[in-house]
Amino acid sequence: MGWSTAWPGRRDRVVFKQIGTASRGFAIEETTTERDGEKVFVNKTELLEVSEEPLDESLFQVPPGYSPAAP
Repeated sequence: MGWSTAWPGRRDRVVFKQIGTASRGFAIEETTTERDGEKVFVNKTELLEVSEEPLDESLFQVPPGYSPAAP
């Protein structure tokens, strides 16, 4: 499976690979490479941990001493 779209002056190449027998869903590993002339940008996202435990409520609390920046 794959797709590509081209705009004037730019050619995109998209490749999808499935390695193994995992169920379809979120990517376990994703690498994006972009080229701009001589420069190459690589962005890699990798799943490190999965848990079904609830998140600690303190993660959603405003830290003590926080104040918003002036506009």
